[in-house]
Amino acid sequence: MQGCRFARLIGYDGGMKPFQFSLRTLFIVVTLISVPLGWTMCQLKWLHDRHAFMATKMRAIDWVDTSRRIPVPWQLAIFGEKPVTDATWEVDTSDLTEAEHLFPEASYLIVPRKHPISD
Repeated sequence: MQGCRFARLIGYDGGMKPFQFSLRTLFIVVTLISVPLGWTMCQLKWLHDRHAFMATKMRAIDWVDTSRRIPVPWQLAIFGEKPVTDATWEVDTSDLTEAEHLFPEASYLIVPRKHPISD
């Protein structure tokens, strides 16, 4: 009895239905939220991998002033990433495939190295 009096105090009249939705609607909403979040996380991982590669496996050996600017891929540009085209980088030939994948805007010239990059 006392529960009913409290329900009247807060304005619940028993005829109000709580918000309802189907399980299918829940799945659709979760999918619509998770797809863009998954894509965003994939792009942020690409950014992280680029910066980690530059910090550990690349070394700038010559800065050049180029008038030709190749834009960074749009997926990275929306996060403010700058292109890696205005320097000559020294990379091991074993890491060249990974560098080409991480830096598609860069051009590569293979030059024999005199000394290895040390960590």
